[in-house]
Amino acid sequence: MDMLNEAVIEQGAVDQGSVTDELHIPQRTIVGQETLTFTLVAGTEGIGTTYSCKPTYQVLADNFEIEDEALPEFERLQRDADRPRVKKILAYLRDRDNTVFPSACLVLSAQDFELKRVDVVVDGEVVDHVWRGTLPAWADRLFIDGQGRLVSIKEVLQIRPELASHALDVKIVLVPTKTIRESEAFVRQIFADFHLGLRKPNKSQSLFFDSETAVSRFVNNELPQAVDALDGAMVQGLSRTGRLAKGQLFNLATVHDMVRILLGGVNETKANEMLDNPVIGQHLKQFMINFFASLYKHLPLKDLQDHPGKPKEMRAAANNNVLTCVIGFKALAYLGCSMSEEFMYSDAEEPEQMKAHLDDLLGRLAKLKEMPLTERGDKTWTTAKIYQNDDGKITIVKGSEKRLAFQFCRKVGVMPCEALGMG
Repeated sequence: MDMLNEAVIEQGAVDQGSVTDELHIPQRTIVGQETLTFTLVAGTEGIGTTYSCKPTYQVLADNFEIEDEALPEFERLQRDADRPRVKKILAYLRDRDNTVFPSACLVLSAQDFELKRVDVVVDGEVVDHVWRGTLPAWADRLFIDGQGRLVSIKEVLQIRPELASHALDVKIVLVPTKTIRESEAFVRQIFADFHLGLRKPNKSQSLFFDSETAVSRFVNNELPQAVDALDGAMVQGLSRTGRLAKGQLFNLATVHDMVRILLGGVNETKANEMLDNPVIGQHLKQFMINFFASLYKHLPLKDLQDHPGKPKEMRAAANNNVLTCVIGFKALAYLGCSMSEEFMYSDAEEPEQMKAHLDDLLGRLAKLKEMPLTERGDKTWTTAKIYQNDDGKITIVKGSEKRLAFQFCRKVGVMPCEALGMG
């Protein structure tokens, strides 16, 4: 009797009369349900010939699995399908119709993957890069990149079976060994090379290229253009790359955060729902447009953007101003949220009364100029623990935007909004 059977018998003896523990033996190979045939386009890369194909979601769901996560870490050939990432991909597939993915990478054994050239004539000549590949159901296979997409595809088909005919671009890499695990060093290096020096786009860049969500569309185009139409200078002052150049005070990520705060400190999903709401969405947008335009009207934002010095000098001037550092912009947004709530709960009913009340609230922004905005070491800020003085070095206290917002609300005479809590 081998040691494994002895261990199982011993475990059973111990667990008699109780719930028996399930013994799981990790799977080191992955197989499918049916023999698959792919039409392939071949090409040469540094590692040799690779092949591209477009299997459907249903084929992927039925015939491929991610690596068994019960395998010891040192044996793993791919990283875990991170659950938070899977949830995001699943939501993307579930909630949108105009989806698109980059290619995934599938590793197969050259010993089992049968290749046959397909004669295709283009302009009277036979091309040599179209092939037909046959993968037996019992052959080993592994997605070395794209495991999150694979799991999400399997799950979304339970919700949206009509996506079964959708396709995913897949690059196939062949290894010479019978099993993929026998080529583990080569396979792991492929994964490392895919992510070598990979730098994800920052939040501002992602927002700039996103036209699907209401908040992204608003901060990208509608808001800055509408503010400029009211004599602001937001198109000039807004960075789309996340790096502030001369003449720029905001980046898209900061404005995005300010919009969510102005809407009551809501999360991304709720903010999009509010701006998409056919009843209140346009009113919310108009208030925020008026608020940002009032920032330009009553505060020295344009003066800072038009600073005559060199880029570093302009940046230093902006950083030294309490209003135009990151916590300053967030604090201004909380102040704007407080003004919005006070406006909503006012007794004004007639359009002229409502306009006068809103103009009064937004006009109070000018009172902030009476504060020591360029003196970060002033006791106004250090006593409130917004800035701290460490042997003459003045630094921001992380997460102090709400305390700063309370100072702003007190100065202009506005009740702090619900999102600020009790301080």
